[in-house]
Amino acid sequence: MYKKSATEIKQVIFVFKIKITTVTDVEADNTDEQIVSIFPNPSKHSFKIDISQPSDVEVLSVEGKNVLSYKSIKNLEFGENLPTGFYLVKIGNTIFKVMKE
Repeated sequence: MYKKSATEIKQVIFVFKIKITTVTDVEADNTDEQIVSIFPNPSKHSFKIDISQPSDVEVLSVEGKNVLSYKSIKNLEFGENLPTGFYLVKIGNTIFKVMKE
C-alpha cells in the first residue's frame, strides 16, 4: 500500500491555446541590408567581391588614398596588379580589410 510522505508530489497540468498561422509571402522590409563576400583573403593573385545589391566600391591604401574605384557593382574581380600589402575596401558605408600576399 502506498503511503504519502511529508513532501507530497503534485501533478500540474498546463493547457495552452496556440494559434498557428502560416506565412506564404514575405516582403523585405529592410532594403538597406546587403550581404558582402570578399574572397580569398589573404590573396596572392586577385580578390572577388559578391554584393547582394549594386554598390560603389573603393579600394584604398592603408593611408586612405584611393587606389581603385568602381560604380554600381554586384560582382567584381580586382587586385591582380596591386603590390603586396594591406588595403581597405569600402562598400557603401562599410570598410573591409584585405591583404595581398
